[in-house]
Amino acid sequence: MHPKSLFAGALLFAVAALIGTSPVRAQGIVDGFQFGIGLSMYGGDLDGNPNSDLPSYVGSSRLLVYAGADHEFGGRMSDLRFGLEVSFAQIKGSNALVDGKHSMLTTDALLSYRVFGPVALYAGVGASMISPSYARQTPNAVLDGWAVEGTHMKVMFPIGVILQDAVRIGFRLSPSDQIDGYVGGSSNDILGRLSVGYRFSSKK
Repeated sequence: MHPKSLFAGALLFAVAALIGTSPVRAQGIVDGFQFGIGLSMYGGDLDGNPNSDLPSYVGSSRLLVYAGADHEFGGRMSDLRFGLEVSFAQIKGSNALVDGKHSMLTTDALLSYRVFGPVALYAGVGASMISPSYARQTPNAVLDGWAVEGTHMKVMFPIGVILQDAVRIGFRLSPSDQIDGYVGGSSNDILGRLSVGYRFSSKK
């Protein structure tokens, strides 16, 4: 399947699910809106952190911004929430052959469940449109597969914890080793997330 078709299909499926699961209520389909900023951390073949040190991951993080809308199921499933979210983030990729960044525009379909008090768990599926650019690359960078030109699409799976509907700590898991464009590392690429946002209810 073509990446753009996959992206469009994921987005349409998420919208259909949101509409299809909504009961006819006075407040309508959307029960809340949210937006926020945070840090996006990256672990992969180009992370420049061969020892996998946590401070190095945090130190190389980049800005993340997001916005979304959600629907609360109500009734016996009042702790369950479905949402759509759009986010923009960057990851930095650097080694001896290449130095650059990958810009990521992502649409996620998320389910969250409040397990107790202010704590909720979330999981979902998302499609990311990834555009690399390079400040430096050696002649062998392209030949060896380290510098990949052109926009590409990847599916990822976000999971994590939400505190007080504001602080989000989580990971974006990839089923492949191709988020940074290079294949051949010891494990699949992974993205970390630490963000702070605000959610306001649209209920009357």
